[in-house]
Amino acid sequence: MAISQRLQRAISWPLVLLALMWLIFIVQHVTGADWFIYGVAPRKVFALRGIFITPFLHGSWAHLLSNSVPFFVLMAMILYFYPRVAVTALLIIYLGTGVAMWCFADPEAMFSPFGRTSYHIGASGVVYGMATFLAFTGFFRRNIRAIAISLVIVFYYGGMIWGVLPLQDGVSWEGHLYGALVGIFTAYWFRKRIEESEVRQLPSYEQNPEEEQYFLPRDIFKGKE
Repeated sequence: MAISQRLQRAISWPLVLLALMWLIFIVQHVTGADWFIYGVAPRKVFALRGIFITPFLHGSWAHLLSNSVPFFVLMAMILYFYPRVAVTALLIIYLGTGVAMWCFADPEAMFSPFGRTSYHIGASGVVYGMATFLAFTGFFRRNIRAIAISLVIVFYYGGMIWGVLPLQDGVSWEGHLYGALVGIFTAYWFRKRIEESEVRQLPSYEQNPEEEQYFLPRDIFKGKE
């Protein structure tokens, strides 16, 4: 895939999803509707729909704005730098985060004794999943390109780590935590799916070592038949 086409794809998809996210919130804001009831309500059968809808629902302008930039940037980076696995990885992060919240973000859930019975909305879980995917892919693949991308993510988004702790009321730290764990799992799952641009190209003298060790062609002094 040409660089221009890959860049166009990496930008267009996040823009479309971000526009849909904003459109839904604007309609909700104008009509005065409370669409939080369509979010994830842990371990409630009727709230299984929230697994698919939650990332597009937000409670306020501040909530929407805080998710918009990292959502666009992180998704664009995954689509651009990891095109071979991007679509599948994003689907796993998107659905996996919702499923994990539905299963475990509940006081009755064995693995989440501090969870809350409430509706979880917003794209922050997916944002955490994308951030940890990019951060840990370099760790698992251990090539220079992937490591460089990981360092950039850690530098700009390392402070997000505090979001996985229950430090602020009204914030779905469970969504952040499970999104981050799903992102790490996804990075590990695709660790061997190396991109074409990650493959080290050998110098010409390494590709043909026998020919390159001679200054002149070996048959230059042979007589003509």
